[in-house]
Parts: sequence; structure tokens; C-alpha cells
Amino acid sequence: MAIFARYSDAFEMPRLINYGNGRGWAKSEEERVQQDFGQPIRLALGEVGLRYQTADWQFSGALFETKFDPLPLTVYRGAATTQQAVSINTQTRGLEFEFDYQYSPALQFRAIGVWQDAGFYGIPKQLPQSEFNGNQITRTPELQLRLTPEYKAGPITAAITWSYVGKRYSDIANRFALPAYQTWDLFTELAINEQLSAQLEVKNLTNALGLTEGNPRDDLSHQEAIFYARPIFGRTIKLSLSYQF
Repeated sequence: MAIFARYSDAFEMPRLINYGNGRGWAKSEEERVQQDFGQPIRLALGEVGLRYQTADWQFSGALFETKFDPLPLTVYRGAATTQQAVSINTQTRGLEFEFDYQYSPALQFRAIGVWQDAGFYGIPKQLPQSEFNGNQITRTPELQLRLTPEYKAGPITAAITWSYVGKRYSDIANRFALPAYQTWDLFTELAINEQLSAQLEVKNLTNALGLTEGNPRDDLSHQEAIFYARPIFGRTIKLSLSYQF
């Protein structure tokens, strides 16, 4: 058994793209002269965890907290209007874990997961968007899970993985929800001899539809019925041969 704790206090340099965007949207030379690189982003990362191992199973889990202060967010409102830059603090608290169980020499089970409460804070009160303080951070699900049973018998290895990604939001207002989705992946391997093996891998076996993000640059609160989105890949089948010298 082991107990561990970590803490980091660091910063991220201002981004050149934010400076360039500010100059690009400026309407006059006077506004362009006033542009600067902004302040560094302060990062505070901490975790405390436990590891435990027996002859048949092992577990690793950690409670964590992450803070960005401030996190600059640039909101694009279209080519005909100006952009809006808002500095937002974020705070994420959660639990992550890994679990392995060796049921028998042939059967093994793995599980990986994370639950997190990730929120925006610090939007200035003079802005109407301050009502969004406490909302879920965009593109960040509260729950993610991955479960994998694996079976080995002689030259054959077979495993199937179930993955779950919880509901996320594309906008800070948390009105534009991206639904949760789940996928199944299959992997099999046949060892033909000591050097040669064949593998069959099927990603997204059920051809599930999942969206990882929507219109992140559209506005602080998305209002349109039609939107751009980035989907996961559909069913993909790969057959391969491996030879070890």
C-alpha cells in the first residue's frame, strides 16, 4: 500500500494568438497601440491518492483539484461584429481511478474512470454573462469510464472495451448540450508462431454517433438551431500482421 500527495504552483505564458486577435479586431491605430500580451495564467494543481496491490488485484485512486486563474476566453461574434475577450477563473475537483483484477491466468479485467466537477468562476459582475459563474466548463464531461475484460487462451487473445463519455456543453451558458455517448471496441490477436502474429481491431463496433464539441467560438451562449460539430469516427476495421525479428 502507498499514499501519495502532489502540489504544483506554476504559470502559463500569455498566448501570441490572443495578442494577434486583439490587434486584428482593433478599429484604429490608437486601439492597436493599447493592445498587450495580457497577464500570465496562474496554475495550481494538487492531488492526494492511494495505491493498493494484492496478488490478484491492484487499485490506484486520487482526489485532485486544478485551478486556472485567470483563463482568457475570446468569443467571436461573426465577421461583421467585434470579438469579446473575457477572463474567467476555472476550478475542477474530482476523483480518478485505475483498477486491475486477475481473475485467473486466462481472464483479466481493467477499469479506468474519472468523475469531475469542473466550473467557471470569476466572470466580472458588470457583465451580464456573470450569471454563468458556476456553470460546467465547456467540452468537459462530469463522468468518463472505460471497462475492458480480456481473455487469453494459448495463442489467442481477445478483449472488448466499453467506453462512456458523459454529457458536455459547448457554451458557457450550458444551454447547448452535447449528449453522452458510448462506444464498443474489439481486439483479437492470434500468435501464429514466436515471431508472427495477426491482429484484428474494430473501433466503434456499433457505429455509434458521438459529438466531441459544437460551436465553441460562436458566442458565450449558443442560440442557433443549426451548428457545426466534431464527431467521433465511425466503425473502423483494421487487420494487420506483425513479425518480430
